[in-house]
Amino acid sequence: MLGVVEMLPAKIMDLVNKLTEMTKKGNLKWEYDYYNDKVTAHLDYFTISMMYVFDSDTGIAYIHVDYLDNSNGQWYRFTTDSNYYDFSAAKLLYDEAQASQFDVKF
Repeated sequence: MLGVVEMLPAKIMDLVNKLTEMTKKGNLKWEYDYYNDKVTAHLDYFTISMMYVFDSDTGIAYIHVDYLDNSNGQWYRFTTDSNYYDFSAAKLLYDEAQASQFDVKF
């Protein structure tokens, strides 16, 4: 049921929203890996990566949010897909992150 259920935990959604705001304001720059559809940002206390995956067999898109706690080296992975409400917020951050180093000159 699209738009009804969230897959990402509340703490991760809070993180996604804060990182989106930081990225939109230009306060956070991300690395973009075109070949793996992956964006990565390195912050003081953690590293965050997001990977976009589209399953052409099912027609479902996925966003994987990988969080590395820099203090202890522990990785965490959270996933949402295009059937869930929180996918749009995660996809917005992914797109903003991808464009964060993009410099258009006219």
